[in-house]
Amino acid sequence: MISDFGDRLRSARKESKLSVPHMVDYINEYLTAHGLKTIHESTYYSWEKIGTHRELKTGKSFPHPVVYLLLVSKFGVTAHWLFFGDQGGRIIRYSADLPNQFATDITKHQIYSLTDKDPLDEEIDRVKSTLSQEQQSMLLDFLRSIK
Repeated sequence: MISDFGDRLRSARKESKLSVPHMVDYINEYLTAHGLKTIHESTYYSWEKIGTHRELKTGKSFPHPVVYLLLVSKFGVTAHWLFFGDQGGRIIRYSADLPNQFATDITKHQIYSLTDKDPLDEEIDRVKSTLSQEQQSMLLDFLRSIK
């Protein structure tokens, strides 16, 4: 079980087979383009210790908010999983495991991840993601007709 932010960050990076120098270059490219202060490898390593027994208690920094979006998109994980873990299996780890209509919108990642889905809701989401706009409209009309 991966219970701490730093461990989840490290796990996601290693699973993606990416090195810390690669991640630092990737992040710094974005930060530089937006006029933000760049980071050093030691800073990234310290992020991978946040919440663990290895966490630095003094002189630490946290990622700029835009960095979180870079991390989840690079690693293919949901932000909710990165921040809070799997919550006993309730939170979806990989954005690829989300229904199509949620996969590209980070805000919808969180909505879907936080929703306890029953089998009917899951099947509706699955079917809905395969329907054309016309079919969705017809299904909506049908469902509204049920009293």
